[in-house]
Amino acid sequence: MNYLNFAYSCCLIFFLSFSLNAQAQEKFNFTNHEIIIEGTSNIHDWEMEVEEIDGYIKMNSGAGDLNVTDVWLSIPVKSMKSGKGKMDSNTYEALKEDKNPNITFSYTETLSVDKTGNTSYKVSIKGKLNIAGKTQLVVIPLRIDTNELKISSTYKITMTDYGVDPPMAVFGTIKTGDAIDINFNLNYTK
Repeated sequence: MNYLNFAYSCCLIFFLSFSLNAQAQEKFNFTNHEIIIEGTSNIHDWEMEVEEIDGYIKMNSGAGDLNVTDVWLSIPVKSMKSGKGKMDSNTYEALKEDKNPNITFSYTETLSVDKTGNTSYKVSIKGKLNIAGKTQLVVIPLRIDTNELKISSTYKITMTDYGVDPPMAVFGTIKTGDAIDINFNLNYTK
C-alpha cells in the first residue's frame, strides 16, 4: 500500500510540474523598438533607423530560470530610413526589396542561457536570417531583462554574405563598407 501511495504521489508531482511548466510558457509580442543599422563609407559613417517591425518571443521564466523556445522577427525593408531619400532608394535596390520586401529571423534553438542578475540573462540563440532572398544560419547574442520586459543586442553582418552588393552613390564615387552593425532594443508584452 505504501508503494502505491508513493507511486501515485510521484505521478501527481510529475504531472503538476509538467502542467506548471506548460502554463509558464508564454508568447510575448514585440511592441516598442529601437533598431539602428550602422555602417561606413569612403566618405563618412551612416545609419538607418527601422520604423516598423513584427514579431514575438516565446519563453518561460519560472523559479529564477529562463527558457527561450521561439523567436520570430520581420522587418519591412522599406521601413528602414536614413533621412536621405537617395540613400534609402539605393538601399532598397541593393536589398532587392521588389522581390524580398522583408528581412526575417526565425528561431531554431537556444544555445545557452546565463543569469547575469536578478532578472537579467545573457542568451545565445541560433536561427535563420533571411536578407535579400538569401538565408544564413546565424548565432545572435541577446540580453534579456524579464523585469523591464526588454531584449537588446548588437550584431554584425557582412552584406556580401547575403548576396548584397554594398550600395554606391554619385556614379560609384561613394562606396559603403561591406560590414554593418545592427543594434536593437525590443520591448515585449503579452
